[in-house]
Amino acid sequence: MDDSRILIVGAGPTGLVLAIVLARHDIPFRIIDAASGPGQQSRAMAVHARTLEFYEQLGFADEVVANGLPAVEAHFRERNFFGISGDVGDLKIGEIGKGQSRFPFILTYPQDLHEKLLVQELSKLHVSVEYKTALNTLNQQEEKIIVDLDGPHGCEQATFGYVCGCDGAHSKVRHFSNINFPGGTYEQPFFVSDVELASNFSATDIYANISGQTLALLMPIRKTGMHRLTGLIPPGKAHLEKINFEDVRSDLEELIGTQVKKLNWFSEYHVHHRVAEHFRDRRVFLLGDAAHVHSPVGGQGMNTGIGDAVNLGWKLAGVISGRTHPNILDSYEPERKGFAEQLVRTTDTIFSFMISRGWLGSAFRRLVMPVVINLINSFDFTRRAAFRSMSQIAISYRDSTLSEGQVGALAGGDRLPWIEYGEDDNFAALKSFEWHLHTYGDGNSELLERISKGTGLPLYRFKWTPESKAAGIVQDALYLIRPDGHISFVMRPPNAEALNSYLKRIGLRLSCS
Repeated sequence: MDDSRILIVGAGPTGLVLAIVLARHDIPFRIIDAASGPGQQSRAMAVHARTLEFYEQLGFADEVVANGLPAVEAHFRERNFFGISGDVGDLKIGEIGKGQSRFPFILTYPQDLHEKLLVQELSKLHVSVEYKTALNTLNQQEEKIIVDLDGPHGCEQATFGYVCGCDGAHSKVRHFSNINFPGGTYEQPFFVSDVELASNFSATDIYANISGQTLALLMPIRKTGMHRLTGLIPPGKAHLEKINFEDVRSDLEELIGTQVKKLNWFSEYHVHHRVAEHFRDRRVFLLGDAAHVHSPVGGQGMNTGIGDAVNLGWKLAGVISGRTHPNILDSYEPERKGFAEQLVRTTDTIFSFMISRGWLGSAFRRLVMPVVINLINSFDFTRRAAFRSMSQIAISYRDSTLSEGQVGALAGGDRLPWIEYGEDDNFAALKSFEWHLHTYGDGNSELLERISKGTGLPLYRFKWTPESKAAGIVQDALYLIRPDGHISFVMRPPNAEALNSYLKRIGLRLSCS
């Protein structure tokens, strides 16, 4: 079998993050992309807290934040039947997640800059993307996959242990694997563009402009003053065979209340909502848009793909290195597909109401949205709930075969709560991207050290504080943390036999000192 055990097809953010995780674990792989280089357009914009937490584990979160623009406030406006615009509400989002994550905001960061940074991080690990290289065929056998690749130096046939399809909504990997991609397409055409505006809009705020005819979302994307303008094509122009910006300029400028001074790029497209029937076919895995596509509500798409990459990356690394039984790969599909299906249902419902051109949609925008915005702004628990959902820190794998135990509010499968200790926090321990133990309090030190030494699992002990309690941590409980920062097993009091039984069940092989 080829020494390059894994083939990653597609070098967007999903494929690049998967590559970085594998490279961090010294796992041999190749990553290819049919494009000539990293993307040149901004495309996906929002980077949420959970993604930044993963990037902190990988060592480059601060650089991403420094180059991006944290959003401070979201303004919602609607133009009524008489053409008069009015405020629906303003949502304060700058510190909406304070106390829940080191990154309590939404970051806007253009995909072209994002991809270039990920490529640079990958190069630091001595790996390069093989651009201008396409997947032509894929033949999966019992213990290997044979592929035909077409690259700058001609065609080649290669053999791999696993193939990861990160190649987008029109995935060749999914096609060659005969995996269905059920779902639908929104009837209304959409547009996306990067523009420079004649008026000075805030460099930190997001503006959602809605009417009975169209929708336009405006957000800053670059520190140069460029804004992303995206939304629905006005219905009077939707019939045009080929739509360009000049066709919709007057409608959009009237809706957003200013002129577009300069157009960087413009594209018209249709939005799909689909989830692949399977995320895995034996030795083939689907990630990102190859596995799920949905409405742009909340900027969840790219972040979900990156979550797929981290989830699969540490599992593949464990299997290839021999530290984990191959059965652990069975957990990838149920963990990620369940979340993707829930996300599509939720965003589809919200998006359908937001863009509805009937009285029900107008009632939702004028009556329901102001109440929801006011509720989020008014109460700490609603702000926390909104942030948890939007930022993806609420993702839990409680139903996973890898999850076991519950102590207090936290159970196996939940994300480890972030707890701050002055200038430090409990997430610093996650930077190893390895399995380890956490305990909070002054429990039996001798027993805990014996458990750590006997299992080969590093032990991190933290102070018991009011913040620990508020986060759901139970004093002197023992938490086994997965490489991706989720709790896999929790018990109180600590018990070596129970932990060893769990490790044996999931097939985790650790060297004991």
